[in-house]
Amino acid sequence: MAKRTTQADRSSSKFSREWIQLYIFIGATLFGAYQFVLKDIIRPAQEPTALDISASLVNVGEKDGLILLRTQITARNPTKKRVYIPALWYTVTAYRLSKTLAAVNRDHTSILESLGGDEFVSTYAPVDMAEVVAQQRIVYTNTAWWDPDDKTNDEFVFAVPKNKFDFVMLRVSYLHTRFQSDIEDPIWTASESGVWGAQFVLKPHVKMDVEQWQASTSSGYNWYTTALPLKMAK
Repeated sequence: MAKRTTQADRSSSKFSREWIQLYIFIGATLFGAYQFVLKDIIRPAQEPTALDISASLVNVGEKDGLILLRTQITARNPTKKRVYIPALWYTVTAYRLSKTLAAVNRDHTSILESLGGDEFVSTYAPVDMAEVVAQQRIVYTNTAWWDPDDKTNDEFVFAVPKNKFDFVMLRVSYLHTRFQSDIEDPIWTASESGVWGAQFVLKPHVKMDVEQWQASTSSGYNWYTTALPLKMAK
């Protein structure tokens, strides 16, 4: 004999379907929230913020006892989020090597302790003189940014005296962050040798020091270097 469906059975079945629909709705909501947090908060915070920098130095000729050099600096944002660059600058340092031919005996530990910066140290023909010959601030306030795949190119020409230096070193430096609302314009300083530098300045609402803030936001300082000999080997 066929079983009759009672009102109680229908009510129970409807109640079960409603609970199942509620579970599905809650699950979909939680999954959507998870996707949002993962995609828009966690991953952007973990994604690197640095620019992709390439730079070159080229000897373009001579005039009146000077060697003309051209530097080309290209910056591109390879990430999927906007990157703020409050400071972007370059420094070119020219070096002259000594005429010492034999290996120089030195205490490398004491050399390391005495260095004030990223000074060049060589065993043969050590550096006899280093001089900043060109530098420029390309970006110097907190209002500049690169959107995804944005690309900029800057070229500059400068001169150095002929036969005075053996090679030049170009260093492109920059600060980077995704949190422009946290920072003021950077502080600019110069070392004793005349090399410029920039530092983050946090706004009053940021309740941590600069190092803690950089670590928590993946913000920081990056650089790119390249060198060019000025005298061709014979």
